Amino acid sequence: MSGMSDRPAPDDRAVPDPVAAGAEIQRRLGVKTSRDEPLGRFTTMRVGGPADLFAVVRNAFELRALVKHARARAIPFVLLGRGSNVVISDRGIRGLVIQARAEGWRIEGQRLIAEAGLHAVPNPLINITLQGRHDTYPKRRGITRIKELLERRSATQPTQQPSCGSVFRNPPHDFAARLIESCGLKGERIGNAQVSEKHANFIVNLGGAKAADIEALMRYVQSQVKQKHGVWLEPEVRIIGEFE
Repeated sequence: MSGMSDRPAPDDRAVPDPVAAGAEIQRRLGVKTSRDEPLGRFTTMRVGGPADLFAVVRNAFELRALVKHARARAIPFVLLGRGSNVVISDRGIRGLVIQARAEGWRIEGQRLIAEAGLHAVPNPLINITLQGRHDTYPKRRGITRIKELLERRSATQPTQQPSCGSVFRNPPHDFAARLIESCGLKGERIGNAQVSEKHANFIVNLGGAKAADIEALMRYVQSQVKQKHGVWLEPEVRIIGEFE
């Protein structure tokens, strides 16, 4: 697809023998695998065909070991986190898909060090962010601010519909959402993929959308913004797998 610079080249390589490869992974590494696993249920957009071989790792040790194993045996692999910011082809992904569900975290000074699978900020961090303060007012103010941010997000983004997050990067000195909205594209649909009526830089799955619908709608939005504003919107979302 022209202009989709983040999209990897199609990779039609497959695991030569998924049964044998999966059995070896389970025997050597103790990591369970499955075959032809539908990937849509692992993405926030709820689209995506099957993976030849699928494995979930729950800590950094398992992740390192599985990546090393795949590389040593020339097994093509794709790393998947919590499934936001990606659109996976309806045809799925050839090779091994590794979902990182490592959820460890720690505080080092003023930094939060989080593993790849951390889904949400743990509740204890509300107090750790405010560490060293013993009066209740700053804590209440901090919690109030968090609630305000979450309420604003809910009011301005389609949080109740499947999406992959912001679709396009903001161009210099402008906003992708403004450019898309100025083209009258809010609510535009291809199949059951729709430019959100709440936030123009989101594409939502109205139910049963195909990855091909989403990709086609992205291309249409790009072409309309280019035609009206002379700006080519670069994707923020990753397109994975084979598309027409």
